[in-house]
Amino acid sequence: MVLAPMEQVTDCAFRRLCFELGASFTWTEMVRAAALLRQNNSTTSRIDTLDASTPTGVQLLVSSPEELQKSLELLEERAQSDKPHWARGIHGIDLNFGCPSPHIINDGLGPAMLNRPQLLRELFEILAQWRGTTSLPVGAIGAKMRLGLNEDEERREVYLRAVRYAKGRLDYIVLHPRHAREESKKSAARWEHIRKAKEVAGNRLAVIGNGDVWARADAVRMLRETGCDAVMVARGATRTAGAIFDPSWDDSDAATAQRAAATESRLAELTGQFGVRSKIAEYHKESFRRVRARGSRRALRLLWEELNWWLMRVTWLCTEGRRDVDHPHQTAFCRARRQTSFGKGPYISSCTGQLRRPSLERSGWCFAKEHRQLEEPISAEERQGCVTKFFAEEVRIQPLGAG
Repeated sequence: MVLAPMEQVTDCAFRRLCFELGASFTWTEMVRAAALLRQNNSTTSRIDTLDASTPTGVQLLVSSPEELQKSLELLEERAQSDKPHWARGIHGIDLNFGCPSPHIINDGLGPAMLNRPQLLRELFEILAQWRGTTSLPVGAIGAKMRLGLNEDEERREVYLRAVRYAKGRLDYIVLHPRHAREESKKSAARWEHIRKAKEVAGNRLAVIGNGDVWARADAVRMLRETGCDAVMVARGATRTAGAIFDPSWDDSDAATAQRAAATESRLAELTGQFGVRSKIAEYHKESFRRVRARGSRRALRLLWEELNWWLMRVTWLCTEGRRDVDHPHQTAFCRARRQTSFGKGPYISSCTGQLRRPSLERSGWCFAKEHRQLEEPISAEERQGCVTKFFAEEVRIQPLGAG
């Protein structure tokens, strides 16, 4: 799995963390070629390949073949002068045709370039020729793209034309199977387009799938369903604090939250070593807060479901069980029920709030707003098992008061 280029996220420290956890390749934040040619300090600082042992590529957003040519020449020039870490740490170049930002699209860049076949061909040719002469340790060149600018371009499959142009010129393409007008949070990635791209690419071009990979199981499924050569992870990496790259991770929020403290501590060590911009530091701090929150919510849901299981059975015991089940502990239980007035409607509290009085016509209890009710038919055999389990576990329910 490969770490995707993400603005305000993939700095040197985070890339190193993901590489240590198992990412096979990483990318810097997107670099605008126009700003790079102006030698803007905030732009050149994004090419922070300070750790040569972490395989890292630079993603460029270009507008023309001339701009691409000059940018590549500048990278080599400064690598030989004041940016020696570029000479050691730039292992790949990626062209951005996938960023859906309106500012980029309105400038005619990114996905807006996919419908300009002659321009794509020229860009791919320049990048291929440069790779043959560069002194930088570049191992791979490629492009990241979407299905097109809009639904019409997706229907016309302009991305497949770009794949055909890339064959024999580039080493790989990354396909995010949504068009640029779609919001990733509102529509599902259509992996069948990755499969189509791989069928067109054949063995002459590697295809890397991207989109809706939140767990290692998703990555395995993408590889199986599409036949792609690798998987690129973006939001899944930040959502799991890099755990998605770890083969030992079990894909659960609880496991992610459990290891969050150690992971955050390691990231702090790396930021102390390589430095970090304030916005990126704030982003990672918020990411770890969300990781812990999801783990807490997951643990709480498990607690609710366990509690709900017992409350469902106790409700039944208070109404049906006394008549229908012949159990050695039945008399003692009914006596305890009368002593506590449990069947008359007490309220039971938990750390999540108040539980309302149960309806005796159904087997489910009403939890807090977001909790779903568990209602299921209970067979005679299960009833016997429920009572046995109840007394074997010696569960104690403390009522807070009569309803």
